[in-house]
Amino acid sequence: MSDQYYPSATANIGSNQIVTLYLGDYLNSGELINEVTSVTEASDKTGLSISNIQINTVADYSNPDFDIEVGQAVQFQLSTSSTVPITYLVKVVCDTDGTPAQTIVEYFNYTFIQPCDVE
Repeated sequence: MSDQYYPSATANIGSNQIVTLYLGDYLNSGELINEVTSVTEASDKTGLSISNIQINTVADYSNPDFDIEVGQAVQFQLSTSSTVPITYLVKVVCDTDGTPAQTIVEYFNYTFIQPCDVE
């Protein structure tokens, strides 16, 4: 899997990050995510904690490139027990309410880094 490009995000080691993964580009008109089947670490690394998995219930219009309507994103919290920088490959699987329903599978890289020393 390392030869493929995946979207990515970064946070400091020791932080608990809320992630909103927008999947609206996969949805047909009027279609929504209705179930999150799984959110897992897909590269067999240890130390990643994934919690508070849900479908977004509030619209978000803060992104200048696209709006996130209710039911178009999966939200969850990530943290790591690692004390050294590490990148995890996160796999998200969800189902839609379309007829026929879709199963969406999306991967992305999430990197925890050392905080910068500020003087």
